[in-house]
Amino acid sequence: MQEDLPYAQINASKIPADRNIGGMIFAAGTVLIFFWGIPLLRYMFPAAIVLGCGIAVALHFVRFTAPGASWILPPASKKDIRL
Repeated sequence: MQEDLPYAQINASKIPADRNIGGMIFAAGTVLIFFWGIPLLRYMFPAAIVLGCGIAVALHFVRFTAPGASWILPPASKKDIRL
């Protein structure tokens, strides 16, 4: 007879990493583990930081008229409608 025994597993989604010093330490430790374990990341990480900062600056200057508004605008007049 097989019993359903609970296995001790680490579930990263259950680790409390809120917006405090503990979350920062967890995030920095995770980055360092991947940085140390995957040598290709040593070259990709600086490029990702530069690209991410560039996208953040671009999004900062984009003006949104109404959050959630449709991006597809209706035609300005009926004569602009092509059939």
